[in-house]
Amino acid sequence: MANNKLFGIKSAYILLLALMVSALCLPAAVSADLGEPNIHWKMSIDKVSPGGSGTATVIISETGGYDSAQDLQVTLSSDNKGISFGNTQTITVLKPGASQTLKFPVKVDSSVQPGQYGGLINYKYTETGAMGIGTYSHNIADKFDFKVYAVPKVSCSINRFSLLPGQSDTGTLRVSTIGGGEGYAQNVVITLFTDTPGVTFGRVETIPSLPAGFDVPVKFTVYTTSSVQPGTYTGTIKYDYNGQSGTDTFEYRINAPNAAESVLMAVGVPANQVSNSGFVSFFGVIGIAFLVLLLICVWAVHRSKKRREDERREWERREWDRRQYR
Repeated sequence: MANNKLFGIKSAYILLLALMVSALCLPAAVSADLGEPNIHWKMSIDKVSPGGSGTATVIISETGGYDSAQDLQVTLSSDNKGISFGNTQTITVLKPGASQTLKFPVKVDSSVQPGQYGGLINYKYTETGAMGIGTYSHNIADKFDFKVYAVPKVSCSINRFSLLPGQSDTGTLRVSTIGGGEGYAQNVVITLFTDTPGVTFGRVETIPSLPAGFDVPVKFTVYTTSSVQPGTYTGTIKYDYNGQSGTDTFEYRINAPNAAESVLMAVGVPANQVSNSGFVSFFGVIGIAFLVLLLICVWAVHRSKKRREDERREWERREWDRRQYR
């Protein structure tokens, strides 16, 4: 009887020990299966061309499981060394049902040829098992594809314009892109210059991005000094974009001021107003003649008043002398 009782106590201890071991192992099993985070990603990449840049947008989501993904590190890479996606980005905690957006800078070297390329998204994270028991690491890599588009060709043109010596003016140049399909010309830097002494051009605004098949107007400013000689001259348009460069030429003329313009400029009217306001039109010449006539009339009236004033003073002097000799 005593032996049976002892055997029952031992069996109870063994059963209790087995239950404790099962309880310890169960959280790990749940974590490894049902509790493991379920990471999904969605990516979009800007259209990029050789020598250009853009942004890769990645949405990371935890769509299932019971555990949060901790220290989630996301890295993008390409199978071409000339294409980079910036540094690894980290999400401290991504809870079940949550999403987070990451943006990676994409840079494409000008030596990269247009075409289809492959990339790799690698995400590493850790999770803590149920009831805080056990830590598990995950390292997952998925492939993605993206395209590098051909760079459109840039060309610039300026219609012939004319100025007077000493005049400054604002004009418009046309920037066009041809070819290149769906690609972009990026950071188009335009410089205008000429070899003519006394003629300079202001800074032209940079065009951040210009898709293929577009034509846009861009303002520029030209300055001349009064010493510039009349004549027809040539200027150069230089443009740099996507690691490429090109030039186009244009003509402009410095006109000699005519008689009316010379008169206006001589009396201090700025060359800009002389040329741009239509001052030298037929009505402008009539206006000048009227102004000259008005000045003559004012001078004549002033002269007449002065003569009468002199005569009055002379009469007063004589009258004074006559009274003195009485």
